[in-house]
Amino acid sequence: MLEAQSMGMNSVGIDFDLKFCKMSQDNLLANDFESSIINADYKYLKEIESSFEGVVTDIPYGKNSKVKDNPEKIICDLMKVIPRRKKFAIMCKKGLEEKIDEEVNRRYDIYRHKSLTRTILVR
Repeated sequence: MLEAQSMGMNSVGIDFDLKFCKMSQDNLLANDFESSIINADYKYLKEIESSFEGVVTDIPYGKNSKVKDNPEKIICDLMKVIPRRKKFAIMCKKGLEEKIDEEVNRRYDIYRHKSLTRTILVR
C-alpha cells in the first residue's frame, strides 16, 4: 500500500486479520498517507469491484499462517472473485500457479532457500 500511495495510486487494503489492518493503518499514517483498510477476506472484492483496477496479494502458505483454508483452495477461490478484465499480481509458493486456470502475462520465480521458491503471476 505504501508503494501504491507513493506512486499516486488510490489503494484499498483488505485483510482478514484485524491486527494487520491496524498495523497497516498505523504504517500509512506514519508515512503521511491515507487509505482505506478493510477488515474482510478476499470475497469482499466482489462488493468493491467497480472501485479497483487490479489486485496485488501474497497468498498465505506457511504453517504460521492464520488462515483456515489451504493455499490451493485460497488461490482457486480468489481467481473466481477477481473479474477477468481486472489486472493482478499474485505472489504464491511455487507450484500453486498450476492450480489456477487463468491466462497469465508474466511469471517470475524468486528462489528464497532450498524449500521455498516464490512465484509472482501478473496479468
